[in-house]
Amino acid sequence: MNKKVSKISVITTLYKGNKYIEQLQKMIEKNAEILRKQYDIDVEYILVNDFPDEDVILFDERPLNYIVRVQNNEVNSGIHVSRINGIKNSDGELIFILDQDDKIEKNYLLSQYENLGDNDVIVCNGYKELDNYNKVIYRDV
Repeated sequence: MNKKVSKISVITTLYKGNKYIEQLQKMIEKNAEILRKQYDIDVEYILVNDFPDEDVILFDERPLNYIVRVQNNEVNSGIHVSRINGIKNSDGELIFILDQDDKIEKNYLLSQYENLGDNDVIVCNGYKELDNYNKVIYRDV
């Protein structure tokens, strides 16, 4: 049985990250569409800008399936402080953290939500893309 939630927050810390915005927003758009259809869950996407000398330029300022917010740090604070700032300003009952260069499948948020069950935390693994194959980042050996 899944926890009942009405909103999921996804937080990405950016540092000179405008080159990643389009890919990130497209991935969140697809994921949010699936979550809304399957479970009527809203998604908010919080981009925490940790490079005050650069304005974040959104790819799509009016996304269809999610809310996007940009939060600007007054000074460069590092990834961990930026993530905490994003969490403090989020409205979701569940929180997902993505790095600016992460890539997720269109059903990633759905999969994580469904695998959460009644637990409070879920930890997932990833792959490092190499020239000829994908290498699991963490092994349980």
